[in-house]
Amino acid sequence: MDNPTIISVLKNVHKMLKNRGLDITKINRNPPVARLNNMIEMFRNNKNSLDILIENTDPTKEYFGKKAYVHFIYNMKNNKSSDELEEIYDVIRKANNMKDTDDIIMVIFHELGDTVRTLELYKDNLTIFIYKNLMFNILDNEYVPVHERLKPEEKIKLLSDFMITSYDKLPIISKQDAVCRHFNFREGDVLRITRPSKANKSYIGYRYVQIID
Repeated sequence: MDNPTIISVLKNVHKMLKNRGLDITKINRNPPVARLNNMIEMFRNNKNSLDILIENTDPTKEYFGKKAYVHFIYNMKNNKSSDELEEIYDVIRKANNMKDTDDIIMVIFHELGDTVRTLELYKDNLTIFIYKNLMFNILDNEYVPVHERLKPEEKIKLLSDFMITSYDKLPIISKQDAVCRHFNFREGDVLRITRPSKANKSYIGYRYVQIID
């Protein structure tokens, strides 16, 4: 794995954290080249030199108190079993006093078996990415519409506006959808999706996030 590939993944992880509402100003995103190369070399030797832990500490911001931990893995002992990642998840969560509302992100620099990825279906605050999926920022694609999670008060208002009694009356979007995984939208979230249309107008739709077998 060459350095430019790893650096590209790092930059897109930073963008993803920002899109999730994390304050990335506390991350050193432009370290000296020699230092960055040394960090990458340590990472190749299975050190946690690229890991990121950030917390929103500004009480005036919407996501005050939210934490995120990003763990980069160069080599797994067994890429067909989720046991190793589950153990790492437990260690990260306990060591950093992380809550269900915080985010734990794992970035793996090789392929994974399908059963490993299903671990995130049982851990609401976990998302697992193969490095190839972070070689680009999905939101940079002009055809990807704007996705926004409704606030609790907006969800309640939506029921009356649409004259429905439950959110399962809305169209469903999979929790494993690429954009849902980018933001780590949770099961039960309601999303407002804004698509541009002709005549400088926008089409707004709503989706209910669910786990789809």
